[in-house]
Amino acid sequence: MVLFVDGMSRTASWVCGFLLTLSALVICIDIALRSTLVITLGGANEIAGYTLAIASSWGCSVALVYRMHIRIDSLYTHLSHRLRAALDILGLIAFIYFFALVAIYAYGVLAQSITSNSHSISELEVPLAVPQAIWFSGFVVFLFASGVYLARALVAFARGDLARVTQLLGARSIEEEIEAEKEGLGVARPSEAGAGRTS
Repeated sequence: MVLFVDGMSRTASWVCGFLLTLSALVICIDIALRSTLVITLGGANEIAGYTLAIASSWGCSVALVYRMHIRIDSLYTHLSHRLRAALDILGLIAFIYFFALVAIYAYGVLAQSITSNSHSISELEVPLAVPQAIWFSGFVVFLFASGVYLARALVAFARGDLARVTQLLGARSIEEEIEAEKEGLGVARPSEAGAGRTS
């Protein structure tokens, strides 16, 4: 199940990145047209707003899987391994509680838009239920993913497998941050580079 959540989050990260890039491109084109031809695409800001909201909700799962949530770990790094694992689990429980409330209110917004058949007041006249449904589904997916991770972390903690808890929920170490940055830049790891030379 964790592998399924990982794959889903990886796909979501690519989709969110594409949407944000496309939104930025539309805004750039709109600005260029306003500056040169004094015309506008119409609705560029509205589309950007929808994109940002959708990317924000779906990005929660990505941040969970890749352990990218911002943390203040000045004290965390000085605690015992078991206490850190317990705090990681407690932190995720608090996170789930908060986003469960967010999801409940998001559903209320969506239900109201469906009931009243609300449309945007711009030229696009977008049915608000459409972007709101995608936005709301991002919170649902996050709650599902975090529930899976919480269950696996609790099992690992009960078995005394603290390394697994850290692997699932713990703050990334400096070494992991460096490796993630290298991977993002396309820099091969030492083992991969060595394998390339020997082949």
